Amino acid sequence: MASLKNFFMDERGQGTTEYAIIVVLIAVALIGTLMLFKSTLIGKFNEIINSVRNAR
Repeated sequence: MASLKNFFMDERGQGTTEYAIIVVLIAVALIGTLMLFKSTLIGKFNEIINSVRNAR
């Protein structure tokens, strides 16, 4: 029983877990933002591609 208590009271790795959660939240926010501006980004990239093609 003492080893089970020690397992749940052990705080080693807590910081790593918190950083992992922060990284996941940032990734989710980034993906959501990209999905929100998807059509705008596609349009801008197409403009850049066309400008590069016409510059030759």
